Amino acid sequence: MQGLQERDHGLGPQGMRPGQPARAPLPQLRGTAADEPPLFPTVKAALRWAWQMEDATFCKSPQYGPPPPRRASTLDGLTVQERVAQAAWIRQTAERRLQPAELSLVLALFAEGPMRGAGVRAVVREVCLMARNRDLGREVARRHLDLGRANRRTLAGIADEFGVAPRTVERLAAEIGREIDGRIAGIERTLSHLFVSTGVAAQV
Repeated sequence: MQGLQERDHGLGPQGMRPGQPARAPLPQLRGTAADEPPLFPTVKAALRWAWQMEDATFCKSPQYGPPPPRRASTLDGLTVQERVAQAAWIRQTAERRLQPAELSLVLALFAEGPMRGAGVRAVVREVCLMARNRDLGREVARRHLDLGRANRRTLAGIADEFGVAPRTVERLAAEIGREIDGRIAGIERTLSHLFVSTGVAAQV
């Protein structure tokens, strides 16, 4: 199974679908000028922050449209209201532009609680098909998604549970890791142009 690639989502100018009225071009924000830094170093950092904000504020995303105005080019310079609006716009942009499988991966990596659980289940259900033993594939995939978390399982522990050689689990983990990392790279490509052009993320 190959990593997800960029797709034609059937969107016309300014990201509109055929038949929808044209929207005004996205405004230039602080952070797009040469001497103004973007809010985040990467697309992933922007997504992680946006879903952390959602968990903290329980705010709802506004109707999709141009990015909200802001008076500063750093997070420290934004008001609470500006941070909430920016986080909501980032989330709504991801929900609008990504395929369902890609959005599930975003939730699995950056959301918390039930949203993360749903994302993990969707990603694991798909990725485990790479393994002959589906149960083993699910555990290895979950481990990859748990990177940085305190309860992350060890490969040796998974190998002991399933009664297979550690080297077998290591090879499967490397294969699944490349698949998931390829999907993450596809998500970054899909969102990069818009995030860079609006001063949300840096060009990498």
